[in-house]
Amino acid sequence: MAEALEDVLRAIGERIESPDSSGVAERVSVRLGERPTLRVVGSRRGLRPVLGPPRWQRAIAIAAAVALLASGVVALFPGARHAVADFLGLRGEHIKVVASPPPSPAPLGTALQLGEVTTVVDAQARVPFTILVPSAPGLGVPVTYLGFSFPDGQVSLVYPPGPALAAVGNTGVGMLLTEFRGEPDQQFIEKFITAGTDIQAVMVNGASGYWISGGVHEIIYLDPNGVPISNTLRLAGNVLLWQRGDVTLRIESSLSLDQALAIARSVR
Repeated sequence: MAEALEDVLRAIGERIESPDSSGVAERVSVRLGERPTLRVVGSRRGLRPVLGPPRWQRAIAIAAAVALLASGVVALFPGARHAVADFLGLRGEHIKVVASPPPSPAPLGTALQLGEVTTVVDAQARVPFTILVPSAPGLGVPVTYLGFSFPDGQVSLVYPPGPALAAVGNTGVGMLLTEFRGEPDQQFIEKFITAGTDIQAVMVNGASGYWISGGVHEIIYLDPNGVPISNTLRLAGNVLLWQRGDVTLRIESSLSLDQALAIARSVR
């Protein structure tokens, strides 16, 4: 035990500046190995004998042993690990120096720059419209983002790919549902229809909407004050766009029209 502790102290001494500590390890080892001494401690009931070193000395020794473990130097000396474990009463346990855990992966959809990660409950408290969530089976649990590309904010639900949702390109995202107050600019939509873009008028729960299959990278909307806002589509997939009251909902995915409509009709 004495040799192991001396190896540890020497290794530490090579790394830091400190006063001359030659022989410290031997003296510490001798003190730790001494037989308990009888001390007399006074109390209200008179004098009583106490075995062992004063409590403060043992506390310092334990703190030093723990510091050696935390320093990582003991990992270089197997004998030192056993010596410290014996002193702490842990010889039957396995002492292992573990590296720092790897950083947590970024939330799904981080690369899409949708705003800050939040929850539906928190986002609902910060936007003036009701957030709607689809209840169709097989969608998985989405990551919620809150952004402010629109005056009243927009909420984005990013769904992971799965059996019911194929990933869109190399984004790692199965579906993106975006909600905000505003409406599509009809003149903008008509311009794309005239240009031959594949845009199809659809109905979602009695509300008018559009199915856009490829070729469009951004859409112009009008906010509640009639101000036009250009908003970029995040996924290079198909788009289902519809309104519910004064709120526009937009699904971006690789789904077919029928599949997207089924999800849109489940929104509550």
